[in-house]
Amino acid sequence: MIKLHDNCINGILADEMGLGKTLQTISLLGYLRESRNIYGPHIVIVPKSVVSNWLREFNRWCPEIKTVRLQGSKEERAKVVKEEIVTGKFDVVVVSYESLLKESSKLLKFKWKYVISDIRYQRIDSLCLDDYCFAMFCCCRTPYLVVH
Repeated sequence: MIKLHDNCINGILADEMGLGKTLQTISLLGYLRESRNIYGPHIVIVPKSVVSNWLREFNRWCPEIKTVRLQGSKEERAKVVKEEIVTGKFDVVVVSYESLLKESSKLLKFKWKYVISDIRYQRIDSLCLDDYCFAMFCCCRTPYLVVH
């Protein structure tokens, strides 16, 4: 993954369930932070059911990376956007696909260092969301990593 980063190439990280793709992705961001002084901002786009898992794994393996959850009601999302995202008090935003679609106008204003999309639990007929994420962010030449 570091070679992909060094050569500005997007990538797909795919293997059997339970082999550590989430940890490998978090490790990449930790490496970029510690060795390359690339602190973010990064965005991790995931199914709603695994937002908490990603936040827990960030906290467990790279607690120095400041993560923000962008999920919840309209009021909760607005508070997170206003108090943490707009002020830049984060390294990584973890957002569900649904919240991404609702908050895309605000999230598009950022120059993301990495866009990571976890599609492992997506149904085949909903992969158009991943296509949307790819189109939305890759037009600005942001490195894109798909975790499948």
